[in-house]
Amino acid sequence: MKQRNDQFKGIKFKQLLLALSSIGALSMSSVSHAALFDCASQPGYCIGVGDTVIFKYVGTTSSMGLFGTIEVVGDSIVATPTNFRAESLNGAGAVSVSDNGAIQVIAKSGYQIDGVNILERGDYRMSGAGTSVDVDGWADVWDWNDLWGPSVQQTLAISGDLTINDGAVHTWTGSTVFDLSGATWDGINYIGLQLQNNLLASSAAFGESAWIEKKLVGGGIDLSIVTTVIPVPAAVWLFGSGLIGLLAFARRKA
Repeated sequence: MKQRNDQFKGIKFKQLLLALSSIGALSMSSVSHAALFDCASQPGYCIGVGDTVIFKYVGTTSSMGLFGTIEVVGDSIVATPTNFRAESLNGAGAVSVSDNGAIQVIAKSGYQIDGVNILERGDYRMSGAGTSVDVDGWADVWDWNDLWGPSVQQTLAISGDLTINDGAVHTWTGSTVFDLSGATWDGINYIGLQLQNNLLASSAAFGESAWIEKKLVGGGIDLSIVTTVIPVPAAVWLFGSGLIGLLAFARRKA
């Protein structure tokens, strides 16, 4: 029998990220209950232990490229990049910055992965008629133990107007949700998760400037608890029914 956890951690984590990202200068110290990845116990890998899943990626430090230092919050991972930024000044033309990160997600015994939620947040600024910015990306989920098994790739949905050119700072968000609760993913409790991001800033003339950056990256895992009814051995049932019969007989004798 499969019982779904009534607390959808991924959704709650999205709310947490939105709340955190509304704070002006954001740093990981603001997430007091976050746990750093252990990059020493298993040579060549960094390990993060969540409530019901384990995160793992190839590396020797807790940082993953431009995404920055990754930490664990419940069954989610979160990072606040500090240099994931594309900037074009004084007519430098198009300047792009990209990075790709991959991580393994392993469900602990008794749990099954039902889905993955990804949320990102950043900001940008443009000054000058010939400036522009853009952001895009995609995410990929697959069966880690079987490269020929199920896999799905989705484009990040970008929210926020990227055309405001007034010299002020404006925000954008990117998100996608993977539903892994269908029959195709039954029994798959070890997945790979890959995220690609591309930032672009452009300026056409001297005195113009444009930049766009990523400031928050988070991914939450939806889980379901898988339970089975353990059958009681027949001998126990026989013993119990015999005991009940003896008690009933004793009561009649009394």
